[in-house]
Amino acid sequence: MRLPTKIVFLACRLPRLYPVACLAALVLFAGGSAPGCRSASQAPADAADPPPADFAFTLGEGGGFAGRWDGYIVQADGTVLAWSGSMAGENPQPAGHLTAEQRTALWRQVTAAEYFEQDSQVVANVTAFLEITAQGKTHRTSWIPSVQGIEPVTSPLEKLYFYCRDVVREAAPTPPDR
Repeated sequence: MRLPTKIVFLACRLPRLYPVACLAALVLFAGGSAPGCRSASQAPADAADPPPADFAFTLGEGGGFAGRWDGYIVQADGTVLAWSGSMAGENPQPAGHLTAEQRTALWRQVTAAEYFEQDSQVVANVTAFLEITAQGKTHRTSWIPSVQGIEPVTSPLEKLYFYCRDVVREAAPTPPDR
C-alpha cells in the first residue's frame, strides 16, 4: 500500500515545524502575557496620560508608644496639607502645592505599581498607610513600615509610598509647627 504523497510530505516536514508549533502553543497557552496580547482592560495607562481630575491621596504613618500620626494630604488640585495628631488626618495645615509635572509623575508611579490591585491591610504597633482616589475609586492600603536606613525597602507598595512622600516633601519642605 502506498501512502499519499501529501501525507509523506507533511510527515517529512513535521520535525522541522515542531519548534514553531511549540512556540505557537506556548504563546497561546501563556495566558496572553506576550506584549500585545493583553486585553484593553489589562493594558497599562499610557505613560504620557495626565492624572485623572480626581487624583488625590493621603499618606502617613504612626502609632507606637506615643500614638502620634504624621502625614500629608494631597488634594486633586495639587494642594498639599501636612497633618499630625493622635489620629490620621488630624490638624491639617497648608504646606505647599504640587506642580502638574509632579502630579503626572506621581500618577505614573501609581499606575506602574498597579496600586489599585494591591491588597494590604496590615495594622500593627506602627503602621504606614496610603489612600488614593482616582477615577471615582478610593483604595486604602496599610502595612508595617520598614525602618528607614536600617532595613531595605523591598515591597513595591512601600517603594510607592516613599516615592510619593518624597515628592510631597519636595513641594512642602518645611511642615508647619506641630
